[in-house]
Amino acid sequence: MSSGFQVPGDNNIIIPFGNTISGERSTVIDVSGNLAVESTPAAQQEYTSAGPLLSGGVPATATTLLNDLDSVGVPYASGDQIDISGVDADGSFVTNLLSVDATTTVGDLTAAVNAAYQGASGGLDGQGNFAFTADASGLTSLQLRFNNIIAPSAGQPNADTSANGINFTAHVMNLTTIGKDADSMAQELFVFDELGRMHKLDMEFTRRDEDHAWDLAVTTDSNFATITDGFVE
Repeated sequence: MSSGFQVPGDNNIIIPFGNTISGERSTVIDVSGNLAVESTPAAQQEYTSAGPLLSGGVPATATTLLNDLDSVGVPYASGDQIDISGVDADGSFVTNLLSVDATTTVGDLTAAVNAAYQGASGGLDGQGNFAFTADASGLTSLQLRFNNIIAPSAGQPNADTSANGINFTAHVMNLTTIGKDADSMAQELFVFDELGRMHKLDMEFTRRDEDHAWDLAVTTDSNFATITDGFVE
């Protein structure tokens, strides 16, 4: 009889009384299959103005006066305000009133937006578009709106002010990137410890920003093992 408790040519396993078989822990795990090539990484929700802020046909900068923007009709004057409102990334409502006059700049407007929101920030891109992006990835309720509040003119309290200030209809904030969590795939398998006890491994592959790269997180039913390198290419 061989040390493996089998006789050559006999498929039966015979274990003599009093013998023991020591448990043997799993040392190699074979994981096979494909990770979806069409998967995508996490994304931050982003809004971009429908049209750029231009001054003399050139993209505005932070130092550009609001009254120098091409989309301004009647210039702002002392007592006017811009109502900054919307929804923050966490779903809370946002409102902030920016007092404006002939000295107010695009940078002042940007600073007022960023002061109003805790989970997002905005600024001009190289083309003069106002870009507004959530700080964290994932789908959010983020929204941003601008409205003019024009002070009544002396002696003309009912005057039409629709042409005053920036024409925000030309710069409405459009959703350009939908926020999302990274795609992930789950798999489970079983291994054995040195006592022969079976343990379940829960494996989760999460898409990285790099092409064809994933992170691997493994949890067990009793935390008897840890993963030291979860990078998968």
